[in-house]
Amino acid sequence: MNIVKLSISAALGLLLALNVQAGNPDRIGEAGGTQLLINPWAGSSGWGAANMAGIRGVEAMSYNVAGIIKNPNNTSFAFARTNWLGGAGVGINAFGLAQKVGADKEHAFGLSITSFDFGDIKLTRENQPEEGNATFNVQMMNIALGYSHKFSENITAGLLIRTLTEGIPDATASGVGLDAGVQYVAGQNDRTKFGVALRNIGPTMRFSGNGLAARGLLEGSDNSITVEKRSADFEMPSVLNIAASYDLFSDSTTTHGFTIAGSFTSNAFSKDQVAAGVEYSYRRFVMLHAGFVYEAGMFNAANRTTAFAGPSAGVSFDFPFGKEKNRRFGIDYSYRVTNPFAGTHSFGARLGI
Repeated sequence: MNIVKLSISAALGLLLALNVQAGNPDRIGEAGGTQLLINPWAGSSGWGAANMAGIRGVEAMSYNVAGIIKNPNNTSFAFARTNWLGGAGVGINAFGLAQKVGADKEHAFGLSITSFDFGDIKLTRENQPEEGNATFNVQMMNIALGYSHKFSENITAGLLIRTLTEGIPDATASGVGLDAGVQYVAGQNDRTKFGVALRNIGPTMRFSGNGLAARGLLEGSDNSITVEKRSADFEMPSVLNIAASYDLFSDSTTTHGFTIAGSFTSNAFSKDQVAAGVEYSYRRFVMLHAGFVYEAGMFNAANRTTAFAGPSAGVSFDFPFGKEKNRRFGIDYSYRVTNPFAGTHSFGARLGI
């Protein structure tokens, strides 16, 4: 597997060497495919994106693909349902699986599928403003395939490729993005964790379809022509994440656990964000998460540029089962403040075998 290791290292070095223009408020709104910035998972979203350094398993594909290999079970499944921007009528469904492979379990693959449900929207047209009961649906989905490798007891790295589609029935856009990440652990019982990830790097996207075409009559003639209006290209929302965390208690025999975490997100098409989060666990059965995301201008309504800045919280339960109690079933819930909306609720379930 030396070729795989060299390929991962070379690709990761190339990605991290890219010059990502970050934190530029003048570019807000220029990117497309912003669905890639949404974390659909209930377990990690309660942290407010602060736990990127220690994220693992299926949920690692949203923030740092290197964490897939750190899944405690050889095989895991996860499902989540999110009520996006309370009152907006938007639902998000996410499904994923992670699988360790190899004799030493030093390799892991992950697959995740995220789809958005906007409900039925009333159809109207310029020449028929009242179409009756006709409706249409917005299509938005992304599928990710990730690979993570354990280089040593301290270092893991990974690559992920993600395809995305979005649009309406007669005008759609599709694209491909690449993620790369590294996680490093150190200290007694691996209490200290660091993570770096570069996400959503790919070619530009463009909308196309009959929805961008218009028919009209040639001047002075009875002949009609169809004219297609070209959509402008747009880039993906590239981000660079740098994160760290520290476990105050990490011995497997410890009844109480407490972790502090922080992350910095450098956005190519919006303001930079800083997140801080904490987790308290009791016998690794119940985990309480809390986080806060800060960006410049968030406390001024005129300067606020995102609904997802502010506090978040969540709770997770892990139920061991099986003959040796090494299999686990988990339930997750998180709540994110979304000013000016009525908050975002996420529910999830996990199975590790």
